[in-house]
Amino acid sequence: MTAPRRAPTRTDIPVLLRARPREIWVELTSDCNARCIYCCVSQPGYRGKDLAMSPEQLADMLAPYAPPEVRITGHGETTMLPHWTKTAKLLLERGFAVTTNSNFAKEFSDDEIDVLSRFRSLEISCDIADAELLPRVRRGCRLERIEANLARIVATCEREFRELPHLNISATLTDLTMHGLPDLVRWAHARRCHALEVVNLERYPAPPGGLAWRHPSEADPERMLALIEEARGVARELGFTFRVQQGLIDACLGVLGQKSERPFNECGECRPNPTSGDARAADVSEERR
Repeated sequence: MTAPRRAPTRTDIPVLLRARPREIWVELTSDCNARCIYCCVSQPGYRGKDLAMSPEQLADMLAPYAPPEVRITGHGETTMLPHWTKTAKLLLERGFAVTTNSNFAKEFSDDEIDVLSRFRSLEISCDIADAELLPRVRRGCRLERIEANLARIVATCEREFRELPHLNISATLTDLTMHGLPDLVRWAHARRCHALEVVNLERYPAPPGGLAWRHPSEADPERMLALIEEARGVARELGFTFRVQQGLIDACLGVLGQKSERPFNECGECRPNPTSGDARAADVSEERR
């Protein structure tokens, strides 16, 4: 006689399927208000799309998963959406810790600055601290605007007695901008940022009307590695968190006929001293990696 069938229980579900997500990324848009010369958004015929979901629908969808962090992001620029603050406020009201990445290309309203100052972390794209070169590489972006928006977020947090979001500068380097890496570390630290990460460049054809560029490994891999070491030294002196995606390092070493002999953290990251003011923020960043 066969046993009667029973309803499935949690113990019947594989452990990985029962795992609580640590972070959920929601792409609100893949459109952008900038046209960086190395980005696929600058390719002819590119068309961005917006998420076809209301803020309430999004919050309701996320609720059952109870993620510790929700990143409203995308390949595009979230803050160009007219309703982005409504979405962010609703998520914050529902108790979600919200993060995002932004090019900081627009002049934010006071309301937008207030919302951004409530986020857990902000990843800001900036490739070089050169006011003349940056808008030629990241078309639509201006260094002065990024600096002003950062200053307003810092001032808002101080005025409202809020903890400053973890501010991470994300730099995509080409042969045009790689020479400015050590100065970019100094620039980010001077503007109260907590970390800087260098990402590895994806290869797309140069867009019409843009500057010609090369991957650092194609231009001068030895110089790129030397600049990384110099930037690591600057970060160490400042007690500042500095990371480099391993792919960039491996690409440079590969051209030179070498292999990476050190693990990622040792080769690509400089963590602050435990006694420094930025150590706590670095520990928080490390937990999210």
